[in-house]
Amino acid sequence: MDKVTLEYKAPENKTIKYNDINIEITPILTISQEVFLIQKYIEDYFGTPDDILIENAKYHSLEAEIRLKYFVIQLITNIDTSNLDNEIYVDNVFWYMITSEIINWSNFRDTLETIVCDIKQQETLENSVGKVVSNLIQKGYALLEKLSDISPEEVKKAGEKGLELMDRLEKTSVLRNPADITAILENPVDASVKKVIAEKKRKPRAKKV
Repeated sequence: MDKVTLEYKAPENKTIKYNDINIEITPILTISQEVFLIQKYIEDYFGTPDDILIENAKYHSLEAEIRLKYFVIQLITNIDTSNLDNEIYVDNVFWYMITSEIINWSNFRDTLETIVCDIKQQETLENSVGKVVSNLIQKGYALLEKLSDISPEEVKKAGEKGLELMDRLEKTSVLRNPADITAILENPVDASVKKVIAEKKRKPRAKKV
């Protein structure tokens, strides 16, 4: 099979009419434009936008959507945004007229929503793991405080239970098995307990004469 040289050719601009005004549109988003738009959207959605419209919200979806429209209008149209009425950003008819002319708009939105969803899942994962570890540490300290009042038999029993749980953790994932998380929180085992068990099992060294 003979190889051919393929050159990209951007589609010709299209013209739409809105309120008797002709608007030119570049009907495709380039890769660099997509990356730029996604980056800005994420910064506004998960960060702290300059102009917050809804206070006390964890995510700023409204602000991110408005800024997305602002950047799209700047990048691919001939509209002067310096004196643009803010109401244009919530005019669904106008926005549909713009996006319906962008060939890869649907794919861009799919990619954007996937990335936002992935970041949310990552946040949930990190928060879940952090909470489990925090609970383990707190219960570990509580266990240390009680060690002085526990008999050697009770220490041994707790240690054996802990070793059993650790063995289970090596064979599964606490993120997939809620039962393991419950077991850990109910039966915390500090490293000092394992040390006690190891020392009790270790044979004493013979004294040198």
